[in-house]
Amino acid sequence: MSLAQPLEARSRKKKMAGPEPKAVQVVERFSGKVVRVSDGDTCDVEVEPGKTIRVRIYGIDAPELSQDFGKESRKYLDRRIFRETVTVEKFYDDQYGRCVGRILLNGQDLALELLREGIVWHYVQYSSDQSYSIAERLAREAQKGVWKGTSDGNLPVAPWEYRKAHPRRSK
Repeated sequence: MSLAQPLEARSRKKKMAGPEPKAVQVVERFSGKVVRVSDGDTCDVEVEPGKTIRVRIYGIDAPELSQDFGKESRKYLDRRIFRETVTVEKFYDDQYGRCVGRILLNGQDLALELLREGIVWHYVQYSSDQSYSIAERLAREAQKGVWKGTSDGNLPVAPWEYRKAHPRRSK
């Protein structure tokens, strides 16, 4: 484990049950227009007329819409990629049937941008990408985005901790 990884990320990693995140490989590559942004880490990409693929951006976790910074995170992603043509490097499908992959906008990794701007967390449970850890650490140090803190001066709650404390109710 690298010391370049933020202290909180290193401690999160120790607390997690299960093996280290597996290395991922691109299994498919496609391009399309973003037609919907669900939240700060998920969007719908239209690959041909009438055919959309829901994409969960790999290696990051955005605040839930109901938590601090959730709506701002969604709005940031919407401004960046809505109606833009993106390339998706698919790694796998998750348990919800979403494509999980890297989104490239003009050839640049969108997750890295979101991390650098402090819009999302590096999701170390699923990604061991050191460039993501470094980008999050630099955003924290610069107090960008969520790292500015909440209006009451507290640091934001990580999305996975928020979900644990606020489980969804089934209908």
